Amino acid sequence: MDVIPPSHATTIDVNACVTSRAESTPSTENSAMLRNDLAETLSLNGIWSFRLGEDQTWSTIQVPGCWEAQGYSKSCEGPAVYRRYVEVPQSWAGRRIQLEFDAVSYFCALTINHLPVGSHRGMWTPFSFDVTNFISPGVNLIELVVFKPGERYPLRSTLSGFLPDVALAFGGIWQGVRLRAMKAAFSDLQITAEPENRIIHLSGKAHIFESRRSDLVRCRIKSDSRIFVEQDISLNDDGGWNGNVYVPDARLWHPGHPVLYNIDVELFVEGTPLASVKERTGFRHLKAEGEQLLLNHRPICLRGVLHWGWDPDLIAPAFSDEQIRREFRAIRELGFNLIKLCLFVPNRRYYEIADEEGVLLWQEWPMWQPKLTEELRTVLVEEYAAYMRLAAHHPSIAIYSVGCELDESVDAEILTQLTLLMRRAASGALVCDNSGTAEAYGGAELDLADFYDYHTYTDLHFFEPMLDHWRRDWRTPRPWIFGEFNDSDNYRDLNAIIAANEGKRPWWITKENPLHTSRPQVAALLAQLQRIEDADLGFTPEELTTLSRAQSLTVIKYILEAVRRRSGVGGYVVTGIRDTPINTSGVLDDFGNTKWSAAKLRQFNDDAILCLEVDRRRVWKNGGDRPDRLDMFNWRSGDIPRFHFVLHNTGEALSANAYFEWRIVDMDGNLQMGGSYPLPAEPWLGRPYKVATVQQELPGVVSPAEFRLNARICDGAREIENQWPLWIYPKLQHDAATFAVYDPNGCLSDWGELFAQESTIDLESCVELPSVLVVTTLTLRLLEYLRAGGKVLLIQQGCNPLPVRQVPFWRESIKLLYPHPIWSRFPHRGFTDLQFFGLATDFAFDTSRIKEFLRDLHLARPLLRRLDAREFHVTDYMIEIHIGRGRLVASTLRFQGGAGAQPSGLRRNVVGHYLLCETIRYLAEG
Repeated sequence: MDVIPPSHATTIDVNACVTSRAESTPSTENSAMLRNDLAETLSLNGIWSFRLGEDQTWSTIQVPGCWEAQGYSKSCEGPAVYRRYVEVPQSWAGRRIQLEFDAVSYFCALTINHLPVGSHRGMWTPFSFDVTNFISPGVNLIELVVFKPGERYPLRSTLSGFLPDVALAFGGIWQGVRLRAMKAAFSDLQITAEPENRIIHLSGKAHIFESRRSDLVRCRIKSDSRIFVEQDISLNDDGGWNGNVYVPDARLWHPGHPVLYNIDVELFVEGTPLASVKERTGFRHLKAEGEQLLLNHRPICLRGVLHWGWDPDLIAPAFSDEQIRREFRAIRELGFNLIKLCLFVPNRRYYEIADEEGVLLWQEWPMWQPKLTEELRTVLVEEYAAYMRLAAHHPSIAIYSVGCELDESVDAEILTQLTLLMRRAASGALVCDNSGTAEAYGGAELDLADFYDYHTYTDLHFFEPMLDHWRRDWRTPRPWIFGEFNDSDNYRDLNAIIAANEGKRPWWITKENPLHTSRPQVAALLAQLQRIEDADLGFTPEELTTLSRAQSLTVIKYILEAVRRRSGVGGYVVTGIRDTPINTSGVLDDFGNTKWSAAKLRQFNDDAILCLEVDRRRVWKNGGDRPDRLDMFNWRSGDIPRFHFVLHNTGEALSANAYFEWRIVDMDGNLQMGGSYPLPAEPWLGRPYKVATVQQELPGVVSPAEFRLNARICDGAREIENQWPLWIYPKLQHDAATFAVYDPNGCLSDWGELFAQESTIDLESCVELPSVLVVTTLTLRLLEYLRAGGKVLLIQQGCNPLPVRQVPFWRESIKLLYPHPIWSRFPHRGFTDLQFFGLATDFAFDTSRIKEFLRDLHLARPLLRRLDAREFHVTDYMIEIHIGRGRLVASTLRFQGGAGAQPSGLRRNVVGHYLLCETIRYLAEG
């Protein structure tokens, strides 16, 4: 540990330190970034003296690591002063000495022995200073003044990415630092592996720091300790060199077999190697061929998860080897083969281990809602060039994007420049100019991407209509890869997190999290325990966790299968890899544990999956044809649907002996019906096609029942299987005498004949009211009727008459079903599965305000409740209220469906028709 002697504990004039020095380029700070693995190196990782902000008290800090992760202020942007005494060996005299930083956030100014050396801006890439003239053998003082993005260096002008929107911007020396003494070195090393002809292109520049001349550059390529080729390359007069090295019998890199080649480039001077650089690469080619995505000329479906770089302990994304491998293996076990590094740049080991483990990466550079100042515009090209130097030779990185959801603030000129820069540097990879597309976010009218990329965050029943909305067949055929989508929040058990943290709240659930004043989700997270206690939900945290995860799995499954049924889909990225302070939609929880079993997830998230489809219908309505959708999951007793089973396969082709098998079983596993068929030859890989159609009369039931439709393809030892819920309801007979309808505004007029045939009354002129009224409004006469013992079903699908919130049904929420006689005749497993697809609505009762409207209610009994998974307020979709001697059941559910891909009308919306009738029956019998 370096201690500051009293004689050196001087006060640093930080402002003079920062403003008196001319800043140099982000990637090469006052010299070329020199590399020599043979050079003597002195690691400066370890303990440094440190002080932050206005506090003049010196303390210590560990390098590498951001200061926020080590107990220092999470809101102070600087100045942070790092100081360390370093003893330089006598043997270094006469050598070129370079001070190397792997990454510092964001601005830093360097002094050595109180002399200004230079400065740097940028938070993600390596840089160096030539300190030969500032340092000498013996003890030297190195001082670094650092500011992170904030007021001095605004977030949106510093390429800070999205991490400040997840929790905070981080600062400090967050990756390694070292001194290196060199007799010779390389710079500008570029490695490009060309898989088509098995050639590795190599180029760079050699530097000799003594009078001797260099002879040559020798390149040695090895794999598994075997030398494949050794080739000498001559130097140009200026030290530049380039060559093409053919690697005979080279094998291709892909996730199942991540073959890597070690490259050792040596600089010989008078027959002695004085400089060496070691790298690894692999032969891999990802390309779009029409609508088909091909990896090494074979179809592939990219199945990714979104990573924002969040780690509550590290804060900066400098992950350990063990952490990286554990995360890779967890997501691969769940069927994923790609991680999208969304708007951040990890430490280099992340790329290297991805190469080793066979995990594909989508590297999205950190441009997010930028403010393009003139200063930022001048450095963007050099910054992106530094990004590509860092990443381009890694075979795991298969996609690059300039940024995310860029709007009109990023003009076409700079976007074109950066896209072309990436395209020139990347070999055998896809490039995207604007992940999410300019048309979706109002960006520059430009399309330089190799694929179509939409970030479709939507409620379940609007997902497929959104895909239809974006598709235009007059455009150039390209694959679709959804850069991020399909988030589904779960319940976070804060008590378990606090217990695991020795009974204390982690910093990100306290006011130490700077976002608690600007992000409603974070403010709500801090108040979660109190809000849940006040809500008195009647569920334990464990129950809420279980129910919410079951619901999320339903959502994820539906959307992934909807994607895989479509032609031209090359892949997707699910949001996200782990829970964060602003959402809980990760496939891993806050402890890094998987939320669902691999067996469940891989049924619909694997190389080959089976999907379900049903017939499409049309109906003549008001003088023209309209879509007449069928509900895949809800049917009436005795219906004879046609189920189409669709295979999407990017794995091995099926053999001639493969066969298809289907079964319908009850919830006890008893077989109701089934069959098997031999499969024809597979027409193509990588595109969905129908393997079987089954048309069968469904089991007859006298009360609603849940069944399972199971399907599998058997191909020797290989099985491709999936299953779907089927709910079957008895056919209903109406008793028109049991209820009447009061619908003065005609809200129910379009519900279809099954409901419209019931008698509609004029409330004001009716002398005697029936025992049950179905209404779409509340009047004084209705309230009097209720107080006298009447029974009313209020169907509300707008903002009146009861107070509501407009909220998504499936997204960002947890639905809770409460014990009630209606649910006793309605099959469910405690959560909203796909039997609620046709019932989903945009409105939920703001229950806390209903008492303001109905002051004399004396019981509010929830039937179906919504807990907001991000802000923890409670609303209701179905509630029973007692007013006087009467009962009111109020519902915002869409009994008639008709929103998005929902079946429309009571004839088609089987579940809505049944639940409506059961609710009326409950009121009539009670």
